[in-house]
Amino acid sequence: MDDFDLCDHLWQLAVDHFYESGEDEEEPQCNYPESLYAADLPDHWWTAYGVHAFEYDVLAGGIRQFLDNHNGLTNDKTSSAFRAIGHPELAAAFDVVGGAYIAFSKARFPEDRELTDEEYTRADSDLDAELLKEGEEFERIHKSLDLRGALANYIRSNLTLFTI
Repeated sequence: MDDFDLCDHLWQLAVDHFYESGEDEEEPQCNYPESLYAADLPDHWWTAYGVHAFEYDVLAGGIRQFLDNHNGLTNDKTSSAFRAIGHPELAAAFDVVGGAYIAFSKARFPEDRELTDEEYTRADSDLDAELLKEGEEFERIHKSLDLRGALANYIRSNLTLFTI
């Protein structure tokens, strides 16, 4: 099985397990509630699921797509997954970008009131500018890596752990 198929197979097993579990929520906390479910699985499962899901989102729409889809709720686990597959430099760069996302998200969604459309647009634009600034190092590192190859090596090295 090639690297992509191996990673995709384990990702799909985690997704299927979520939907079979009956734990899907009526009002999920993020666009992919199966990600929150996977984040509660043992760390090796999150690593297999999270890195693959990360690559899907980032390659499709950039780091902001991943962060928006997960509302920053999986940032810590994602950073740990990068370290687990041998890429602490990506984890460090992701921590910077993820931290900026969390900080600016508070401005976009204040707890004490709803923003006007104009205020939200301005806050969203500020977030884009901050991610562009803070994300340069992340983008440079990410583009230099074969994350799915590293993930596939991690999975193959720990294959006996992957049971459902």
